[in-house]
Amino acid sequence: MVTELCGAVYRGQTELRGALKRLFSAVPKVDYEIVDFHRVPAHLVMALLVTGTNATTGETLNFQACDIVLYVGDQIRSKRSYRKLSSLN
Repeated sequence: MVTELCGAVYRGQTELRGALKRLFSAVPKVDYEIVDFHRVPAHLVMALLVTGTNATTGETLNFQACDIVLYVGDQIRSKRSYRKLSSLN
């Protein structure tokens, strides 16, 4: 996984599975509401509302996100995730 100001990138199914495992361990009751999506043969773009509570820190999650998934056939090549920050410190 590469994390940068321009989003987090997960390449291949192994990285993506690891990221999802960490997410569901930290936020077991995370909820994704798909606001909009666009799908073409090679990629999928989803706008999401994400809510939940971090089981360890108690932090409430409530943010907008955008995921871009690149795939070939039924195989995921990469996923880039963006999270909209509500404020900058």
